[in-house]
Amino acid sequence: MSDKFQREENRRSKDKYANDVEGFSVKGASNCDGMNRDRSGCTDCLFLMVFIGAMFAMIYMAEYGHRNGDVAKLLAPLDSDKHFCGVGDEYGPYPKLYIADFSLSSLNDIFGSAVCVKECPNAGDTTLSCHPGHAKECEKFAKDLTIYDTRSLMDYCIPANLDAVP
Repeated sequence: MSDKFQREENRRSKDKYANDVEGFSVKGASNCDGMNRDRSGCTDCLFLMVFIGAMFAMIYMAEYGHRNGDVAKLLAPLDSDKHFCGVGDEYGPYPKLYIADFSLSSLNDIFGSAVCVKECPNAGDTTLSCHPGHAKECEKFAKDLTIYDTRSLMDYCIPANLDAVP
């Protein structure tokens, strides 16, 4: 199509509706001023009741979970035997998780070397203050692997220097 032909078509289509558009006003063509005031409040009230019911259900479930659940287990780290570090009478004195070997191939293997300790170890330590259930593993870690310098972050002993990690 040529440019001249296209312009002629546009002019004709504008002229085609010129009489319909001339003097048109929404306010003059209907009894509407932009808001539809002829509505029933039934859907609004129904939605409000459902919304309030959902809010009460959420509040009840949160309170029930807080009352009957163990909030400390949500953030507590797990050792290689799936015990929560720092939770309960047996593991309470051992709140931190130390991962001894980062050189393993998979994440499951790396966390297989995780033990609960009293305090995060520092470089040069010869022993780890492990839970007694992991005493043999801790001796092996201290003997076979170099204990690297760590710092505590949310009860995890993370390496202070990545270059020193075995």
